[in-house]
Amino acid sequence: MTRKKPPGPQAPDAAPTEAPPPPPEGAKPPPADGPSPGAKPLGRPSDYTEETADTICSLLAEGRSLVEIGRMEGMPNPATVYRWVAAREDFRERYARAREAQAEHFLDEIIDIADDARNDWIDRATKDGVVTVLNTEHISRSKERIDARKWVMAKLNPKKYGDKMTLAGDPDAPLGDRHLTVIEVKAQLLEGFGLKKVADEPGD
Repeated sequence: MTRKKPPGPQAPDAAPTEAPPPPPEGAKPPPADGPSPGAKPLGRPSDYTEETADTICSLLAEGRSLVEIGRMEGMPNPATVYRWVAAREDFRERYARAREAQAEHFLDEIIDIADDARNDWIDRATKDGVVTVLNTEHISRSKERIDARKWVMAKLNPKKYGDKMTLAGDPDAPLGDRHLTVIEVKAQLLEGFGLKKVADEPGD
């Protein structure tokens, strides 16, 4: 007859873990591990450096906006850039040249947008079959893109891209700034080429 081996000693049960005491009333909950979804990274640069200034001016000349640049990693927000423009004359001059180059970039973009006819026509299914129609939505959107760039160009460089011309009148009674009529523009062009209107020639 086989005798059963007596059971060995059992490990003592682990002591029950006590629950942490509840936080006092009105206390803020502890922060979660890691940044919250959609949170902007902390530690955005605010100190001026030549490297950052060069990058900002280069991106502006390429047509990027300050808002877009501010979203890039390691770049300051627009408010910081404006503070640098106001406080530093050297950066202010570089910033102005970058904005002038940005206007030239927008001019090239306007030509590209106007010449791009890839989506001007679309195929649309009808009861009679597929027909090709004018894509008015795309054309309207292209016009808005061109108008937006023209508006910015006029603000960045009003002397070169603005719609207003200055008339030089009598110093004692200046004419000031106003929009020229078509007749006045033609008259100034004729005068610039050394010509006069037929009505001004003798014998009339």
